[in-house]
Amino acid sequence: MFNTINTRRLLESGNYLAGFFSSALTVALLLITFAMNLYPDIVRSTTNSLYSLTVHNAASSPRSLGIMLIIAAIGVPIIEVYTSFVFRTFKGKVKLDENSY
Repeated sequence: MFNTINTRRLLESGNYLAGFFSSALTVALLLITFAMNLYPDIVRSTTNSLYSLTVHNAASSPRSLGIMLIIAAIGVPIIEVYTSFVFRTFKGKVKLDENSY
């Protein structure tokens, strides 16, 4: 409740960046609280606790984690370059003229 009022006050004052970070912090803290409550279970079983999916039995093998690290190390820079290219290409205000539709 307090953070919602605080965020609304920040937005009304024109301080959008502080309002964004205030809301993002609230969401992050809620997710952390939820994860701490569930740990070590990821998905709890309602029938038997032995059937629950835990952090340990859901972990992947070190080999597959290494392969995914390599894929991410190659893919993330490509995505960043593409995103910055698209942002620079389309940045600015839209101008309506006789060629617009």
